[in-house]
Amino acid sequence: MSTLRYLDRELAICGTESVLDCLLRHGVPVGSSCRSGVCQSCLVQGATAAPAAAQKGLKLALSQRHFFMSCQCPAQESPAIVESDQLPTFTSQVLKVTQLSPSVFRVVIQRPLELQFESGQFIQLVRPGDGLTRPYSIASRDYDEFIELHVARLAGGQMSDYLTCGEQVKLNVRGPLGECVYSKSPTEPLLLVGTGTGLAPLLGILRAALDAHHQAPISLIHGATSLDGLYQRAELLRLQKAHKQFTYTESVWSPTTSLAEASSPHPTDTAPVAAQPHRIDIAQLVRQNLPQLKGHRVYLCGHPDLVRQLKKQCFLAGASMSMIHSDPFVTASSTAAVK
Repeated sequence: MSTLRYLDRELAICGTESVLDCLLRHGVPVGSSCRSGVCQSCLVQGATAAPAAAQKGLKLALSQRHFFMSCQCPAQESPAIVESDQLPTFTSQVLKVTQLSPSVFRVVIQRPLELQFESGQFIQLVRPGDGLTRPYSIASRDYDEFIELHVARLAGGQMSDYLTCGEQVKLNVRGPLGECVYSKSPTEPLLLVGTGTGLAPLLGILRAALDAHHQAPISLIHGATSLDGLYQRAELLRLQKAHKQFTYTESVWSPTTSLAEASSPHPTDTAPVAAQPHRIDIAQLVRQNLPQLKGHRVYLCGHPDLVRQLKKQCFLAGASMSMIHSDPFVTASSTAAVK
C-alpha cells in the first residue's frame, strides 16, 4: 500500500486522494477553504520540490522553500512533508460593521501590531473554536491602524454570518498572502477590473497608487448584476473627481436581469450618477474602452470564470502575462461565486 510521509509518520494513501484529504483523514489538522488552489489555506512544506501545479500562484520565497497547496497535490506524487503550517497567526476582533448594500458589509477588524501587509493582499480569517477558515482581501492601506474587509453575506455562509453579526467578534488572522499589490511604478498605466467584492483588493491597490501620486492613467471597472452591487460608488466617484488620472466605470449586466431590475434605486449609496452604468458584459466593456493594453499593468479580481476570460482577453490585447495579476474568488465548496 502506498504511503505519505508526514513528519515521523507513514500515512496510508486511499486511491487518488489529495494530500489534504489524506492528512485530514488521518487526523492531521490542516486549514482548508476553497479546495481549488486559490485561498492557500492548506499550505504544507515538503522536504523536496512538489509538482508545479501545487505551487501555482505562490510567492517565489514560499515555492523555493518547497511549500505547496495540499489540495492541489495528489498524495501519490507528494514529497515527504516536514511541516503543515508556517503562516504566522494573530488574534483580532471585529471593531465595526457597516452595511454597504443589501448583501455587502464593510467589516473593520483590529490590526495586530505584528501584521505587515500590502494593500490588495488577502488574509485568512479563522473562527476560534471550530477552525473555520476563509480568505478575505484587504481594502485598507498598509499604514492604516485597522484592516478593512468587504464581506458578502451569502446564503448559508458560515463565516460571513459570523463576521457581520456585530462588534467584538473574536478572530484569528493568518497571513498575509497574495501578490495583487501596487507595483510602485508610477509611469505604468493601470487597469483594475472586478466584480462583486472583488472590488476590495482593487480599492486597496487604487488607494496605494493615489497615495504614491501615480502619474499614468488608472482605469477601474466594477461590474455587478444590479445597481445594488456597485456598493462603493460614492467614494469612487469622489476619487475620480479629485484625481484627473483616475477613471471609474460601472457595468450592470446579467443575462437574467431585466433593465428595470438593473436600474432599481440603490438603497445605501446615494451618490449622484455621473453617467448611467453600462448595461453590457464587463469583458465587452473592457474591450470597448481599452482595446490596446501594451505596457499596462492589469489586476483582475472576482468571479473565476470572468477572471480566466479577461486574462486571455487582456493578453491578446497586448498586456504582458507577467503584468497581469489575478485574484479569483471561490466558495468553500469549490463552486464559483462572487464573494
